[in-house]
Amino acid sequence: GLLERFGRGKLRAKLDMKGDDKSPVTDAQLALNGDLDDLRIDARVRASGDWARPSTANIRVDAALDAARSAQLLKFMNLDRMVAAGNGPGQLKIQLAGPVSGDMAFDAQLAGDGLSARANGTGRYSDMQGIKASAGLQINEADLKPLRSATGGSLPIRMKSRVSLAARTVTFDDIDAKIAGSSVRGRLAVGDATPRRIDGAIEAEVVDLPALVARAIGLQSQAAGKDAVWNWSDEPFGSGLVGAFTGGLALKVARADVLPQLPVRQFNAALRLANNELS
Repeated sequence: GLLERFGRGKLRAKLDMKGDDKSPVTDAQLALNGDLDDLRIDARVRASGDWARPSTANIRVDAALDAARSAQLLKFMNLDRMVAAGNGPGQLKIQLAGPVSGDMAFDAQLAGDGLSARANGTGRYSDMQGIKASAGLQINEADLKPLRSATGGSLPIRMKSRVSLAARTVTFDDIDAKIAGSSVRGRLAVGDATPRRIDGAIEAEVVDLPALVARAIGLQSQAAGKDAVWNWSDEPFGSGLVGAFTGGLALKVARADVLPQLPVRQFNAALRLANNELS
């Protein structure tokens, strides 16, 4: 769970409640602040409603998490295996408002050293269906360096997309991104199962094919630069897509760099992941 990611913490809470015998409506305000490891938390929660009918209550949440190093926020959000950040401070701000049993509006902003992203939309929770949400996502600055080999450099990304969450599956529609200067468009769905399921169709301007295959199977590709001598690393296999994902991904690439001096034009491929196999 979320709290299992922390080794130590100290939180202070203050609860104020107001109401009278003339009205069934009660107002409650909760202030929560303190530290969880290296994160500073400051949250305010306000709820108003009939406590005999809690599902009709309205709630508002304003929370901020501050970290001395942006990487600490990525670890908290479980994104540190995909996104890298600098050593400067970072902040995650979250606002949430609406009826407990209905659609609630939310706005989340992430800012830090090499990080800038925002998501806003609506969502709801039910015991039967869990969390359902839809939002607009805009990533102004981020680095996907962890997705590259250990010897690789930065992998900057800027992206806009419509995002939805339903049945434990996150879907990115209308992807419009720039990754390392290459335009990427399409759709991607990732399911929260074991192994995770991934499905989608992606169109890109340029793809480094050996590096893509190496990352998928957990091997480190050593190609580096136009005039570099291409070879495979003798390092042990690491974690890749094989075994961690199932499903399929259609790729359409205007130019695929098969070798440093051997590009292929209009490359199309259909990747299938299943049973520790990549085809």
